[in-house]
Amino acid sequence: MLTKNASTPKSRKDVVRDVMRTECFQRELEALAGKLGRPLNEVRAEAAKGLAEIASVKSPAFSKVFDHVLGPMHTSAWTCDVDEEGVRRVKALGERGAALVFLPTHRSYADAFILTKVLRENGFPRNHILGGDNVGFFPLGTIIRRSGGVLIRRSFKGDEVYKFVVREYLRYLVTAGGNPEWYMEGGRSRTGKLRPPKYGLLRYLVDAIEGGAADDLLLIPVSITYDQLHEIGVMAEEEAGLAKAKEGVRWLMDYAKTQQEWIGKAYVRFGEALSLRETLVDSDDGKAGGRWALDKVAFEVFQRINRATPVTAPALVTLALLGAHDKAMTLEEIRGVIGPLLDYASRRGLPTTAVSGLAEKQGVEDTLNALVRNGVVSRYDGGIVPVFRVKPGKHAVAAFYRNSAIHWFVN
Repeated sequence: MLTKNASTPKSRKDVVRDVMRTECFQRELEALAGKLGRPLNEVRAEAAKGLAEIASVKSPAFSKVFDHVLGPMHTSAWTCDVDEEGVRRVKALGERGAALVFLPTHRSYADAFILTKVLRENGFPRNHILGGDNVGFFPLGTIIRRSGGVLIRRSFKGDEVYKFVVREYLRYLVTAGGNPEWYMEGGRSRTGKLRPPKYGLLRYLVDAIEGGAADDLLLIPVSITYDQLHEIGVMAEEEAGLAKAKEGVRWLMDYAKTQQEWIGKAYVRFGEALSLRETLVDSDDGKAGGRWALDKVAFEVFQRINRATPVTAPALVTLALLGAHDKAMTLEEIRGVIGPLLDYASRRGLPTTAVSGLAEKQGVEDTLNALVRNGVVSRYDGGIVPVFRVKPGKHAVAAFYRNSAIHWFVN
């Protein structure tokens, strides 16, 4: 069983040197050079350059900046609602020496900071968060790379040397006992539903097991769900075709400014751990490297994420409003739709602690008013009783909140 490596390299250059000195790296590098028909020294130099891009260290000073400067800049908009039983369950696995791989959902730039905060406050070792180099600009990239973050090119299709570098670095992290963390969806969901999984890094984990770098790896599905998101309006526009804004210092400052207004709760839930080795062996062709093995692993991880995802109050309220299309609804009409859904959720034993307030009239109205304040729902008070409807142009935003829980109600 793997244990956490107590000695941390002093610099990222130390990490590059340590990775390239491993017997496996040297053997595989020679094989790659032969496969590509290129001189070994040339391929080695290219690999060293790639490693220099992605290598990370855990500097106490930079980790504090990540946690206590960047963290609040990204997470002040929410109060964390954490699955304490799930935390204890996962922590017990780590304390027994299990190698953990955290696979959270990706709905916000805040996800990594939310999960890091939860794990830090519960005594977990710091994860190696694998993400895109789109956030590698100074000073953000410097802080991330020196607090355990691994920034990878957004696209490297066809670059066999860089693929090799990423695979071998992930093997190095696993061998050293580090806990990797990444988003299997590849990018933020613009719809509220899970995006199709990306298999590249998962394939490298399988290679690590087959190559003897680890006896087993426990995949930890993590659901991070929000009452509301400040960034959802832009994400909905991007889903409709708007070009994604380039990340940079100005973007970071603008993002941090929007995050200072409290907008609700962030719900962190841990799904049942999944043994990668057992799942591979149990795949339909009975072999770890079988054709359907990765599909089965990804499907099972996403199933466990869905089973851990709570039903939220905004999800049920927007479900009711979207069902009426553009027709305005009174408070009692909305309650008439929500009531049977609450009964259904109760009978099925769905995770509904986040919607307990919807059983009362005031709870429904409070949720509606929160959606009104953030421009998702319009309220008209000029009639006999107030009526509510999804604000024109905000149906995609309302659908995002609904979709976080739609899997519980639509097969």
